[in-house]
Amino acid sequence: MVALVITIIVLLILASVSIIGATASKNEAKENIALSELQMVQHAALERYTKVTLTGEKYPGTVYTTIEQVKSDVSSIASEITFDTKTDKEGNTNYYLVAPSELAELGITNTEDTYIINYTRGEVINKTKQKTTEGTTLYVCAKE
Repeated sequence: MVALVITIIVLLILASVSIIGATASKNEAKENIALSELQMVQHAALERYTKVTLTGEKYPGTVYTTIEQVKSDVSSIASEITFDTKTDKEGNTNYYLVAPSELAELGITNTEDTYIINYTRGEVINKTKQKTTEGTTLYVCAKE
């Protein structure tokens, strides 16, 4: 009888360790996916910047008219970002709000996240998530 109780306790301990390990792996995988997607969007944005420079096409997305709008949209991480305050000849910022449907124009599919992109700096902010579950800011910039 004692052996049966000990066996059950050992099995419960092993099962809980397996569940905890699987949960940690799942969270780590989600974080890696978010960071990889951020890098893919950045590379696509830099490619589009080159194309627009050569052809004069328009950037995908809706342009932000003020830097305050950008900061408001990412208020939880705004203090961690050095924003580009330059404006174009119309007075708009260099930041664009790019929805998942517009990311398809950049060759990015299968995403549900919305991004804020500054094509001239290669700057990308994940507006939807802003941070991973581990607390990593979902922001990347090619040049400061």
